[in-house]
Amino acid sequence: MRYLFLFVFQVTRVIGHGELDEQIAKISTQIAATPNDPKLWLTRADLHHSHRDSKAALADLRQATRIKPLHPPAFLKLAQFERKSGRPSLAIKALETYFRLQTNPVHHAFREQALLASPAHSIEPWRLYLKKADKPNMHDYALAAEAALDTRNLATTREFLKAGLGHFPKSIQLHHLRTHVLLAGLDLESAQKTFQALKLLYPNLLVKLNYEESLIWAHYDHQSRSRQALVSARKAYQQLPARLQENRDLKELASKIKTTLRK
Repeated sequence: MRYLFLFVFQVTRVIGHGELDEQIAKISTQIAATPNDPKLWLTRADLHHSHRDSKAALADLRQATRIKPLHPPAFLKLAQFERKSGRPSLAIKALETYFRLQTNPVHHAFREQALLASPAHSIEPWRLYLKKADKPNMHDYALAAEAALDTRNLATTREFLKAGLGHFPKSIQLHHLRTHVLLAGLDLESAQKTFQALKLLYPNLLVKLNYEESLIWAHYDHQSRSRQALVSARKAYQQLPARLQENRDLKELASKIKTTLRK
């Protein structure tokens, strides 16, 4: 099951390639002098990754895992890289080696374990990660709750959502997941109140919020409520200033709303 949410974009600082080239050259000199230090290979792998040279980054990560005595963080880094590169079987193999070597795993190792596992097998790793991490981000709470919801484990979903909303009480994504739990439990009134509370929190996002509400209602086969939310979304768009109605994303959304209402 997939759930529909607003997207949050994060802007990150990008180091210039010239600066990266200098750093790579410096660490390469250190590697030549001390080739059996896995930490140096891991550092250069990170630099290659920032340089968008995945082939070189992978080569350095694999070299770091060959150095004896084996360095557990190298296997964790390799697992992360393989997962992000779309090679889950290799990621699992590297992560299994990490856990075999590391008697006291770091918290983000459990996150990797959760991300690589099926929803049913990810719940305990998510629980361990969220317990051990100093400041889990909102997205991690959402992923944990979604995994629990996929397995229809509503009690655990509530557990993750309660913890997440304790840290991020205004999160649209977490509140939307909460409505899934409420509707799965047939608590329509509480779900409606949650939708309304979000719209009070974010009056400038009424078009998107009403549209997403309609999708959630439709997912649970409440077609009349879904249509009502669509009508509210159309009305919210029509009430926008003309300059905002010309926004490309909002225009595309308005077109979807119009098409759906015609069905």
